[in-house]
Amino acid sequence: MNMQRHYSLVSDLFQAALVFVLLLGTLRVSEAQMIFFGSGGSTNMASPTDSVALGYGTLANNSGGNYNTAMGLKALFSNTTGFDNSAYGQSALYANTTGYANVAIGNFALFYNTTGYENTANGVDAAPSP
Repeated sequence: MNMQRHYSLVSDLFQAALVFVLLLGTLRVSEAQMIFFGSGGSTNMASPTDSVALGYGTLANNSGGNYNTAMGLKALFSNTTGFDNSAYGQSALYANTTGYANVAIGNFALFYNTTGYENTANGVDAAPSP
């Protein structure tokens, strides 16, 4: 990829993110180094650190989980103290509470995982049941 195309892509992504923040949601950066884009995200920041949440309802119940990344409607919604999780897609790792080191890519991937750890699921509805 040439530099001009790369710069254009980065610029387009930045502009899209800026429009998202300005029109559809909010940007919050907590004292505990958590970043949220969108409304309905975690408001309980008792001790979590170094997490990123993008989308409505992401990490909504997080109370002590560290180093999580949630992108998509209600990704990692039920997470309380689970850590080192990555959820990409609508309701990915939705029921996770204390599970750790999981990776879910795709809408509803690892949806029912609650306490499982070191799992990887890729695709829509991947690993749909406990």
